[in-house]
Amino acid sequence: YNDVMKCVENLVEYIVRALNNGETQVQYSHLKSGPQVVDFKAPWIRMTMKESISVYGGVDVDLHADHELRKILETQTSLPEKMYVHASRGELIALLFDELVCDKLIAPHHITDHPLETTPLCKTLRSGDETLVERFESFCLGKELCNAYSELNDPLQQRKLLEEQMRKKALNPDSEYHPIDEEFLEALCQGM
Repeated sequence: YNDVMKCVENLVEYIVRALNNGETQVQYSHLKSGPQVVDFKAPWIRMTMKESISVYGGVDVDLHADHELRKILETQTSLPEKMYVHASRGELIALLFDELVCDKLIAPHHITDHPLETTPLCKTLRSGDETLVERFESFCLGKELCNAYSELNDPLQQRKLLEEQMRKKALNPDSEYHPIDEEFLEALCQGM
């Protein structure tokens, strides 16, 4: 996934140069934060999701228990309680990122190391932290440009993660979790 990050930033830089007389800097005047020059030159800023929440959201999630993260979501966002009341730690982190950080990512960023619960089709970090996955999202001007990850190809781990999502869906029927795809799991078992 590191190679794909490089590809994304190089591709966007190439396009910006092609459209902007060879320049990588673009002046934006319509931003909520006021006029700003954005430089699309690679390499882009790389931050973990937790780092971005600390830098742009002012919350160090490692210093807070889950109930404290729920309280932060209650007091600092307009999310309905049902969105976070049964959320796991990883889901709470992802919600904090969505609510406190995304629109502040004006310069090009790659946000890495997403919580496992957010992407059940993704491999965990090779560094050994099984709570985080090899996924990144690229952002610029407060918008997501792309989303990429290393695909999980272990059928037993895949089943475990999808079954966990079904347990969560039972707690929150409005959640976006999809039913388990048995044909997909069987294909993984057969070496898809």
